[in-house]
Parts: sequence; C-alpha cells; structure tokens
Amino acid sequence: MPGAGPDPRTNGTWVDPGDELRFAYACDLFEAGMFWEAHELWEERWRGLPEATVAARHQQGLLLVAACLHKARVGRLDGAEQLLGQARRVFRGVCARRGEVVGGLDVPALLEAVEQGMYGGPRPVLGAVVPLEPRVVVEDDDDGPRWPPWVEDWVLPYVTEPALWPVLLALLGHVVVVIAPLVLAVARTGSLYAVAGLVVLAAVSAVFVRWELRVRGRPSAVTGAVVGTWIVSLVSAWGADRLGVL
Repeated sequence: MPGAGPDPRTNGTWVDPGDELRFAYACDLFEAGMFWEAHELWEERWRGLPEATVAARHQQGLLLVAACLHKARVGRLDGAEQLLGQARRVFRGVCARRGEVVGGLDVPALLEAVEQGMYGGPRPVLGAVVPLEPRVVVEDDDDGPRWPPWVEDWVLPYVTEPALWPVLLALLGHVVVVIAPLVLAVARTGSLYAVAGLVVLAAVSAVFVRWELRVRGRPSAVTGAVVGTWIVSLVSAWGADRLGVL
C-alpha cells in the first residue's frame, strides 16, 4: 500500500508513472500520513503546470496543506498556521472560479480538517480527488493582506524556525547594542541625532507590528520579537546608566 513502507523514490524502486498517477500516489502518501513525501511529489507536478491556472492553484493549495501538516507534526505550529493561511488564500481563488468542490475535493471540509489535524485531530482525508487540466486562468485578486515577499523569505524563517532561533537572538542582540546607547545619549545629553535614530527604529518596529496585525489578526512571533527587543534595550540602557558604563 502506498505510504505504508519506505518512500520508493529513495530505495531505487520508484519509476515515475506520469502526471496523473504521480498525483494519485501523492494522495495515497498524504492519507497515509507521509505529508512531506506527498508535498514533494505535488510540488514536482505543480512546477510543471502553467502559472495562474486553476490546475496550478489547486495543486499549490494541496502541497501547502501537506507542508502545513508536516510542520505541525514536528512541533512548528506557528509555521503551520502561516502555511494554512497561504493555502486558504490560494484555494479562495480556485473556489471563486470552480465552486467549493473542485476536482472531487471538498475544499472547505479539507481546510477545516487540516486545522483540526494540526492540533491533534483526525488525519484529513482527501476523498476521490483528481488532478485538474491546466485550462482556466485565475485572475489575481485581492485576497487579503500578506507579508511582502522579502519578509517571508528573509525575516519570518528566523522567527518561526526553532533551528534558526540562536541566529535570531544574535541578530536581536546587535539591535539592542544599537538602541541602548541611543537611549543613553538621549537621557544624558538630549542628542537630536539619537532622538532621530530612535524615531526611525521605532517607526520600523511599528511597521512590522502593524503588518503582523493585518496579516494574522493578532500579535504573534514578530510582535513578540519586536517588543522583547525594545524591553531588553531599555533595561540595558537603565542598567548601564546605573552602573556608569557606556
């Protein structure tokens, strides 16, 4: 049974059966709980589809929910929530064109099951889903606020991936080293240059917090990192002033 044994792509027995069977095999892997393997096969198919078609968006939504469940399984729930949000946005455009059941896939039921599965619920079932033909183009529409691409690529991984948290702490430490002396300069000399620097840094911080509230609807990891950095900076400046250093 697909998904019950080793992934045949890695033990020399895998022969690519073509697009349609590859899709079906990935569905079996997904329902067997091999979410990462299903994601890899679906992503391979997605990359070969014409961009901005219903077929490509349908496939992208499936690979995103597979990645979401994999993240949840390894304990990275914040990352899983972001992937689920991306899947909702992708499927929204598909459903606007084809209805809530697309290619045999009940999209609202799947998204609800995935959200439950993230937090220990039953494993989601795809049902009799079939791949779509790449014919109908999906127009890009306003499907809600999202992070700028450079933030998704260069900022969010350091906040959501535990393996990168030591790097994040080191980077935030460098920010503290910048903010704390500026606070001291304002407190001791009233330097306008220091005031200007703090205003710029505060404005950048506010932009990140405001954007997260727009995207997530609530404070989360980015807001925590920003607020924590300012608190540590202010405490460091106070301590340095009391000790007469800097």
